[in-house]
Amino acid sequence: MLSLSEADFVEALLARIPAPPANHLRIVQLNERGELPADPRDLEAGANRCAVG
Repeated sequence: MLSLSEADFVEALLARIPAPPANHLRIVQLNERGELPADPRDLEAGANRCAVG
């Protein structure tokens, strides 16, 4: 990837980011309010999107 142009590098990175979970909006709303659901297992336990690996 070091030999790619900046635009191609960015495109390659963005292509590797998975789609957000189906309940993404609910998770954001809970985070904004500082709340947890009664059963946190109800939240998506999907991939960590903090880093592109």
